[in-house]
Amino acid sequence: MILKTDDSFHHNHGDPHWNESAWLPFMVPEKGLSGWIYFFHRTTLGYTIGGVAAWDSSGEDMWNCRHYDWGIPYPTPAGADMYDFTLPNSLTVETIEPMESYRFYYDAGGCQLEMRWDATMPAHDTGYPDHSHEWGSAHYEQCGKMTGTLVLDGERFEVGHGVRAKSR
Repeated sequence: MILKTDDSFHHNHGDPHWNESAWLPFMVPEKGLSGWIYFFHRTTLGYTIGGVAAWDSSGEDMWNCRHYDWGIPYPTPAGADMYDFTLPNSLTVETIEPMESYRFYYDAGGCQLEMRWDATMPAHDTGYPDHSHEWGSAHYEQCGKMTGTLVLDGERFEVGHGVRAKSR
């Protein structure tokens, strides 16, 4: 059973590679535009990586997509929790209601976003495929709707769609 407390950090028993991650895709289907907000925390080591990517048919790799800002480790902010933190690259994640609603803000490198994700169904424990326990101890996904705006180099988009995946 997945509980609201599963949206917070879990005790990691000292494993230096303990990882808690979240992936939230978004789309603008009529423009052929996709993207994601992705972040993970390694609380034992004290760092967080998080950022935003967006792409369309003009480029889909990190070096040629519309926007890519992910991979720099930052010190995990004091007082952070899984879905409550702000990173130096401006990614801000806020819980409105655990397992129900979240807000996301970002403004860097010609990309701004202000989005909200709302659940449309309860979270579902998907587990891991056989022989892949090194990925983590638990994984769940949840259907929902991402709404809000994305601005790329001055071009404004209304986003929609989305799911949410969390692993630990």
